[in-house]
Amino acid sequence: MRARNLVIVGVGLLGAGLALHDRPPDRALFAALHLALQAIGPATWSACTLLGHTLAAMLLLAPFLHRGPTLPVAFLVALPLGGCASVLAKRAFDAARPLAVLGPDQVQVIGPLLHAASFPSGHTLTAFAWCALVVPMVRDRRVRTLACGIAVAVGLSRIAVGAHWPADVLAGAGMGLLVGATGYATARALCARVATLRGDTFQMLMAGTWLAGGIALVGVDAGYPLSDPVRILVAICGAAIAAASLLVRIAIRSAPRADPPVAS
Repeated sequence: MRARNLVIVGVGLLGAGLALHDRPPDRALFAALHLALQAIGPATWSACTLLGHTLAAMLLLAPFLHRGPTLPVAFLVALPLGGCASVLAKRAFDAARPLAVLGPDQVQVIGPLLHAASFPSGHTLTAFAWCALVVPMVRDRRVRTLACGIAVAVGLSRIAVGAHWPADVLAGAGMGLLVGATGYATARALCARVATLRGDTFQMLMAGTWLAGGIALVGVDAGYPLSDPVRILVAICGAAIAAASLLVRIAIRSAPRADPPVAS
């Protein structure tokens, strides 16, 4: 999928979220989805929500570090963009969460009790931004489908755990795709023009950063205790992949280079 298509889909999802926001159909859709999704256990939805955590999304990019600097740079560009967009939108809309509007009788909360700053869903934004970084980078349709499936699962989990309205999730998904597409396009341009980003030193720095992210995720309290096994697994696997990438880069850099042949 091209970045242009991601932008089109992102605009559509954002528009749908804005159109649905704070309207009766949004509440009705939440009630139906929230009830239906309870058929799947809370541990599953907690794990899905965890994958929308910034550090978890970062570590899910670790398997792609060997492809070069584009994805790490794209993530570093998208991270502040997404953070600023989410914070500004939450402050601008100042929307109440489902628990604050419907009460505990109608909302089965999994995880922390949240009452404010509902629109948009930050976890969903992060997950779809991650998806928008991965999809243009890989050709394998199975990997693309998996990436999209993970992003959708994170969005649904925010409704399942009682944290967000469907409008929040739609808007978060749209903003995430736009942020991710912007980050990816910016990273491609930067990596093509700045030779330093293509060098071993920078890629070693990125591998080290991902390794530090894995170590940090081990100690993070994500607010969803049922997701702890998945959190630890993502942290260990991501850190191990980053460490392997770092060691490979060090070995390549340390390997003796053959002297050029001397003309006789």
